[in-house]
Amino acid sequence: MRKEVVEQVGSFDEEDRNLTEDYDLWLRMARAGARIAYQKKVVAKYRYRSDSISASRMKLHEAALRVLQKTRRGMTLSAREKEALDRTEQRLESILMLERGKTMIVNGEVAAARAMLSKARETNSSWKIPLALLMLRMFPGLLRKYLSKRHDSQ
Repeated sequence: MRKEVVEQVGSFDEEDRNLTEDYDLWLRMARAGARIAYQKKVVAKYRYRSDSISASRMKLHEAALRVLQKTRRGMTLSAREKEALDRTEQRLESILMLERGKTMIVNGEVAAARAMLSKARETNSSWKIPLALLMLRMFPGLLRKYLSKRHDSQ
């Protein structure tokens, strides 16, 4: 990052600890005209702490949604930018519904999981959702066992 751009947009938002500060900073930098690119080569390792937002997928996506809501409130956006923000919010909300549905399955809340996955299916075209709904109907115990193992390994 260029120091001048970081200073121009106000650095990290340390006031709100419920945000993913880097994502918030990147959005503000992009809005200010900074070029952002993807680097294929690994240049740093990320350390996860059990108490950090990034240690939980749900917490991470919830924090990203809060950043987008902050962006909507705090920036004057063009119609195209608002559309992009809407699509990103919708995608994150769908991912959150899927994660909540998985948690419900692991907790044995089959009916609630079915409702949550059905709702996620409205905005997410992944083939995994109808498969999970079928598995919930036919083999809920097997799906619960599978997701419990995956959940424990993450």
